[in-house]
Amino acid sequence: MHKSKALYLSLTALLIAVTGTMVGGPTARADVSFQTPIGVTGGISEDAIRPDLAVGPDHSVHLIFEAPTTNRVAHAVKTPGGSWSTPMPITNGDRPAIVVSPNGVVHVVAVLDGVVRHLQKPPGGTWSAEEDVSTGTGALTPDVGTATNRAIPGPKGEIHVVWSQAGEIHGRTRTAAGAWQSAVNISDDMPIVSGDPAVGADSTGKVYAAWAGSDEIVRRAEKEYKGGAESWSSPTVVHEPYAFDPDVAVGPNTATGPNTTDYVGWCIVVIGSEDPADNCQSTDGPISKTGKAKHGRLAGAILSSPGDGPHAVWEERPGGLSFGTCATGTSTEICYNDGPTDATKRPLTVSASPDAPSEYPAIASYNDGWVYVVWQEQVGGQWEIYFAESPGADADSDGMPDLYEEPRSCLDPSVHEGGPSDDEDGDELANIDEYKAGTDPCASDTDDDGCGDGEELGPNEVTGGRRNPLNHWDFADQFTGVPLAKDRGIVSNDISAVIARFGTLGDPNSDPNETPLDLNSYHASADRGGVILPSANAWDLYPADGGIVANDISAVIGQFGHICDGMP
Repeated sequence: MHKSKALYLSLTALLIAVTGTMVGGPTARADVSFQTPIGVTGGISEDAIRPDLAVGPDHSVHLIFEAPTTNRVAHAVKTPGGSWSTPMPITNGDRPAIVVSPNGVVHVVAVLDGVVRHLQKPPGGTWSAEEDVSTGTGALTPDVGTATNRAIPGPKGEIHVVWSQAGEIHGRTRTAAGAWQSAVNISDDMPIVSGDPAVGADSTGKVYAAWAGSDEIVRRAEKEYKGGAESWSSPTVVHEPYAFDPDVAVGPNTATGPNTTDYVGWCIVVIGSEDPADNCQSTDGPISKTGKAKHGRLAGAILSSPGDGPHAVWEERPGGLSFGTCATGTSTEICYNDGPTDATKRPLTVSASPDAPSEYPAIASYNDGWVYVVWQEQVGGQWEIYFAESPGADADSDGMPDLYEEPRSCLDPSVHEGGPSDDEDGDELANIDEYKAGTDPCASDTDDDGCGDGEELGPNEVTGGRRNPLNHWDFADQFTGVPLAKDRGIVSNDISAVIARFGTLGDPNSDPNETPLDLNSYHASADRGGVILPSANAWDLYPADGGIVANDISAVIGQFGHICDGMP
């Protein structure tokens, strides 16, 4: 036995405290509890394994999983307060990962024939065709991330993908305008075999990746994404040795502050051993202490106070050390904690049965305090996907969690403001409906495109409806008149304004609402990317891409006669 491992075991033994026997199945604490687990895939006739999930800005929960018998990847969705949709195959492949960008577009990556492939689904649209992300063959274990933890989703929607290939960790970014940047080697030609990558991003533009090496060391790298081809930092060591299977989560370290904290989690796994050193940890502290844990996963969220750690789930075998145990039956169970395990914060059991094998958990959270967990559980000899959720605290029982109301000046978590006539910003969308849609109840125009939130969710496109209130780029109003201003209507002058800027180039990240200096040079207000395919509406457009071309003229012509004049 390595001396460092023996020292670790000695220190672990000092932390052991005998606790009372816990009841099998879901458990609860005074500060957090999970609802009864439900099966999502019981209606399909084959195994469902390796689930992943993500939460959209409208609080819908998206599930992706692998059906290995037919080599298919299937998707299901659950709306707030609703039931799960019937899982539907969307592509072939394995090792799927999923994320929802701030504008509500769902992105999935999976591996097929050694190639990482990507497909997407815009709000109200259908799934796109697959596109290759990696080059060559031999790609494994992809992960995808975006800045979904921001309090109010903005107009950006870039995604970051990482995967292992030929013993290296590669990464690639897809810009908000839908263009893929070149793939790069993040692991920096290290002389070891690297695998099991994970990626996360925050609302400031920082991207974090972590992976495990054949030397049993977890490393990480980061970059600050500003819309260009920014470089990754050199890899640094997070934990050594005996560390495997890392994950990354990013979340603000206060409920209202702008600062963010990135967490890296990993599991210390001794292959083929029942030694009580098998635990999951994070950069914030020990996640498990029983010596029987693996496959740990993290999720970031807005946290109630500085110093709280990430939400974490892991798979735990029975028979471990009694301190903080949650596996009380005869088989593996899924455990949860919202920070380092200690005497005051014991893990919870999430899985349904203490005697049915439960494996490969995944976790997601949003900035309102809700936490969602999925895993695979064996039922009657078949693997099925199970789901459990933990509601965010809601002191006034108005349907809007306290962590959602606290940062918003127009809401009071101690006052019921969830009625059908409660509309703090006067945009004809009730506060509770704004919560469900992911829009800002304190701002009548969340995406700042000139159309009120209530107008954009209406049925008539001529009056601003059939739009995404989280996508700034679906209303092509231009600066016209004297003095130059936007008038919330698409008329002939708006078409002329775009034509006047035809052929110009500029910074697509510049402010599209800043008054231009002239009528002939590049301005982001006249710039759009292509249509977010496959979409039902021609005005569902990507953000500016840096050049005014014929498609931009077509975009404004396609909205001729559309008016948003009902916004307060």
